[in-house]
Amino acid sequence: MNAEASQKQLQRPKGSAIASKGILALAGACAGAEAAPLVHRYLEEWYGRRAAQCRALLQMLAWVEHPSAAQLLLAVGSGFRTRSIREEASRQAEHLAERQHCAAWKLA
Repeated sequence: MNAEASQKQLQRPKGSAIASKGILALAGACAGAEAAPLVHRYLEEWYGRRAAQCRALLQMLAWVEHPSAAQLLLAVGSGFRTRSIREEASRQAEHLAERQHCAAWKLA
């Protein structure tokens, strides 16, 4: 096995923790500006193989009280390549707008 193949093997996830996604509620309440770049990187890397995890991270991001979280939700909702992830981001952006009484954030 060459070095590149070894690196790819090490990057593959070993199962799913989607059943334990409740911990994301705590992350959403405690995270700040650092959350959006981490979620963005995960979405870009795993959108095709880990859609459920990507959607769970978007749900968490909707509770992060930082402008970068809202910006990422809006960006993903308006132009992400995977429909289910794009729809979840739009849904979460709408929920966020409702909670913050800001109709201008809602996507068409």
